[in-house]
Amino acid sequence: QVRLRSPFASQALLGLGWVESGLGNGAAALAIWLPLIERNGSDPAVLEGLLAVPYTLNQLGAQQQALDHYKQAIELYAAGAKWGLKSPFTIPAPLV
Repeated sequence: QVRLRSPFASQALLGLGWVESGLGNGAAALAIWLPLIERNGSDPAVLEGLLAVPYTLNQLGAQQQALDHYKQAIELYAAGAKWGLKSPFTIPAPLV
């Protein structure tokens, strides 16, 4: 169990959504991810959710909604890059 106000809530929601998606429950995954993407945009789990939502919408046949969410994700990622925020997908340099 993870409380929604804990520091691990976003990661837990993202993971739970992927479990539902993997079980073929795209609608259930969206019900989890849509509130997730309203959280703090600097959280890597939220950023991944911004891409998981349109991916799942596309899988469910909602192409226009998927496109709209992809555009939103691009705008948010671009805004983060403009302010110098690092992508959550960068590989850290090895420690020397």
